[in-house]
Amino acid sequence: MLFNQLTFRLITVLFLFICTQNFSCAQNKTTTKTEIKKRKSIPRPAAKDGAKLYTQHCENCHQKDGSGVQNMNPPLVKTSYVQGDSKQLITILLKGLSTGVVIDGEEYNNPMPSFSYLKDDEIAAILNFIRHSWGNTGAIITPGEVTHHRKLIIKK
Repeated sequence: MLFNQLTFRLITVLFLFICTQNFSCAQNKTTTKTEIKKRKSIPRPAAKDGAKLYTQHCENCHQKDGSGVQNMNPPLVKTSYVQGDSKQLITILLKGLSTGVVIDGEEYNNPMPSFSYLKDDEIAAILNFIRHSWGNTGAIITPGEVTHHRKLIIKK
């Protein structure tokens, strides 16, 4: 049974890797510009950075429209964890997820890597892009909040 689960996960990861190698990032420019125009509460340069960083680091798993992949990668559209507590989102980006997670009653089993190598302003830009795209209305996350949570995580 464990062998079957590991085999399934390995095949899934390989499939996603192969699929993402066939897509061009150039296809995303129109939607990205449209999304940026819709967000008035985020300064324009930060919104552009967030869209670009999302495309580079998040889109392959969470999709261009934030819809995720059923039972594997959670959606980023109007979910409680995206629009809720900023600490939870910041922690997920800094630490990643090594086990399954239940979000709004749905289970997602794909692990998520840590993005702790990104700068605090880059993490804030990604999270603000997510929190103000696809109908989301979460509060702005500042680079200072990311710095604060990073220090707390390092102390643990």
